[in-house]
Amino acid sequence: MSIIYDALKKLEKNENTPKATGPKKNNKQVLIFILIILIALFSFKIASNLFGKPKVKPSAILATATSYVPLTPPSPVNSEEELPVNLTEPKLVLSGSYFQGDEGYALINNRIVKTGDIIQGARVKEINLEKVALEFDGRIISLTNAGR
Repeated sequence: MSIIYDALKKLEKNENTPKATGPKKNNKQVLIFILIILIALFSFKIASNLFGKPKVKPSAILATATSYVPLTPPSPVNSEEELPVNLTEPKLVLSGSYFQGDEGYALINNRIVKTGDIIQGARVKEINLEKVALEFDGRIISLTNAGR
């Protein structure tokens, strides 16, 4: 019986000793740490897409605009300037018109003008989206918008 008793003592001794689980625990901790980092990077990417600058495609801008006209108000022009005594009708080209609030602006000969301004001796009388009316030497000159 001593052989059986000795074998049972050995088994009991082996069951009471702690098992070597250290490396498995470390592997789990490393995997959890990597998983947390990946989740943080993914969350940052989503947040930057939601709250970052909106990206506008140039093709979307070109599809909506027929001609480029800056949206800044024009530089001040002396609207009280006297009309010159030039009797030859000026050559005026209307490139576009736009409105900012209630004020209409037109791009004539690459210069931004508003109602009352004078360009090449002609006073701007009216600005619409389709046309601009100017007065020159008592006559009305009507320019149509090339993009319409």
